[in-house]
Amino acid sequence: LVGRLCVTTLVLALLSDRAQPVPRRQWLPRYITVQSVNARGRSVPPTVYLDGQSQAIAGSIAHSSWQIVAAIDPRPAVRLGIDVVDLGAPRAIVNTWFTFRERAWIDEQCDPRGIPRIRSAKEACYKACHDSRTFDPRSIEVEVRSAFDGLARFAPAGDAVAESQAIGQRDTRMVPIRWRRTAHGLQAVAVFEELSR
Repeated sequence: LVGRLCVTTLVLALLSDRAQPVPRRQWLPRYITVQSVNARGRSVPPTVYLDGQSQAIAGSIAHSSWQIVAAIDPRPAVRLGIDVVDLGAPRAIVNTWFTFRERAWIDEQCDPRGIPRIRSAKEACYKACHDSRTFDPRSIEVEVRSAFDGLARFAPAGDAVAESQAIGQRDTRMVPIRWRRTAHGLQAVAVFEELSR
């Protein structure tokens, strides 16, 4: 509920930025609805409705124990994913979630944010690129380029990227990742542009 409220607030800000110099009642929709659950009760990317009309606004919602975040993008060819994780990510997920190269990178780093950084990027990338398949964290490989930037490689076929195919094959989607430190953890944003495939 709070995530949908965040998306609604962002949509209102977007509409007010686009508004012409006319009275507010002429550009403000009567109803803004954000749907983020499908008929089966599963989470889906948020769909924004203004007065009952579906809008071409990409959105994403994420939450952790301490945080709730949302993001929107009005560009038609963009798919957006956001994730937020608390800094205390368990090391136990490394062997089941991370590829060989990611595990090697974590072992080389002394940064306690390494595991949450890769975990948040995988979830953000999945939200931006998935096509209703079950989340398989090993089908996404994250390359950390700096404390703020990275690149995720997503194998749309659902194959584990590093174990079954070479990175950079034609059907692998390249998705830029941006991280931001929050008061309680890390936030990752993935922006996938459909035309860039």
